[in-house]
Amino acid sequence: MKTKKIVALVLSMAMVLGVVAACNKTTESSAASSAATDATTAGTDATDATDAPVESTEAPAEEGNFKQLDVVDPATLTDEGDLLVWSWNEEIGNNITKYYTGKNFDMTKSENYATTPNTGGAYRQALALVLSTGEGAPDVYGTEADYIQAFMNSESALALADLGISNAELESTMYNYTLQIAADSSKVIRGVSWQANPAGVWYNRAVAEKYLGVSDPDGVGAYFSSWDKFIETAKKIDADSNHAVKAVASIADVARPYLNTRTQGWVVNGKLTIDPQVEAYLDFGKQLFTENLTFNAAQWSDAAWTDGPQNETVLSYFGPMWLGRFSLGLCDDNAQPTKDLWGITAAPNPYYWGGSWLSASPYCDVKASAAQIMRDVCMSEATLSQMVKGAEFVNNVNIIKATAADASFGFAFLDGQNPYTMLAPIADGIDASTITAYDGDIGDTFNNLAEGYFDGTTGTVAEVESALEAAVAEII
Repeated sequence: MKTKKIVALVLSMAMVLGVVAACNKTTESSAASSAATDATTAGTDATDATDAPVESTEAPAEEGNFKQLDVVDPATLTDEGDLLVWSWNEEIGNNITKYYTGKNFDMTKSENYATTPNTGGAYRQALALVLSTGEGAPDVYGTEADYIQAFMNSESALALADLGISNAELESTMYNYTLQIAADSSKVIRGVSWQANPAGVWYNRAVAEKYLGVSDPDGVGAYFSSWDKFIETAKKIDADSNHAVKAVASIADVARPYLNTRTQGWVVNGKLTIDPQVEAYLDFGKQLFTENLTFNAAQWSDAAWTDGPQNETVLSYFGPMWLGRFSLGLCDDNAQPTKDLWGITAAPNPYYWGGSWLSASPYCDVKASAAQIMRDVCMSEATLSQMVKGAEFVNNVNIIKATAADASFGFAFLDGQNPYTMLAPIADGIDASTITAYDGDIGDTFNNLAEGYFDGTTGTVAEVESALEAAVAEII
């Protein structure tokens, strides 16, 4: 749809949406039809954007592959307005600033870059609202794994073929699961990511040496070889430190890796599904709580969690490479490094966590720039080769494998360890088939109910499941 930006303004989102600094786009002719769901339930399916650009002509798809579309000639792409990008933080803007070869982007200007923190789902709710009307809609926007499917399956994102990007370009280098997550139910790819997120266990080498007698990744890995072994390790550290040090600060730290072993998603055939591993996690978390094996800290916010990397009171944090950069203050360009060295070892089971994708909205009137951003940030070998040196697990199989095999590669904050050697095989085996459009909302609801079960507010697993079923009925 041809659109134009008008005066930059602050869009006030009543009640739940918070504030979005953005520049409104309005249509020059007819108003846009609905492209997303009711904004108060971001994470649900959206309706068609009938005035959106016509999709590429579909060619027959082979079973098991991504659907092949006729690819628009990149030379025919044009820009007809200002570039507006939406995100929930500054990461995407920083990447565009650093790697985008175009000159029409300044993330300090609201007409180019708008952020809404995702606390309480505010970002995805705001995004759903603007994509439902076109008013204030971005040209390019970011999504995360927990809710990307809601947008990929709601006519809220252009097929990458409409931006001159072919399946062959993507499949030749990228991890398949990152494309699987960004494809709609018809297997049309509508988003692209610069990163993959296999995960392990970040651990403090000084704490490990003091309480486990080892600090190398293989030696520490033996203490995380199974969930039963993890419990033994947590008990040992708690006892030997007179309860001053914990294996993890929060029960939530093990939620992602533990629940990652589910073989069924939260929603199957339109109904809530309680995979057996969900109940197993509730039992596991209950043991951690009852035996005081964590600080029962709120992940991300409580001092017992946030100060652990600095004060040697926490042995480990579970997560992918982004956890070290953004949460532990270890390897981000602007981070204050901890006094201790760290290591990464394998978790009791392989898992991945999160990820960020870029998509173009159906209201995009700067397709040339949108395509160039995706190529420069997510597809450029030069960009990804630079990112991998900055502790980013990039979405390029060839670069990761070459880096993993480089005996001379390592990070100083990891005492010279090359984390890609351990993480690369995990990335090869990631299966995203259990992801659903509702994961963010259901996951948040489940985590709240789980906390109540752990502390005794909710008495039984059956009560947790009943409450979850009632809540999910409102979500889906």
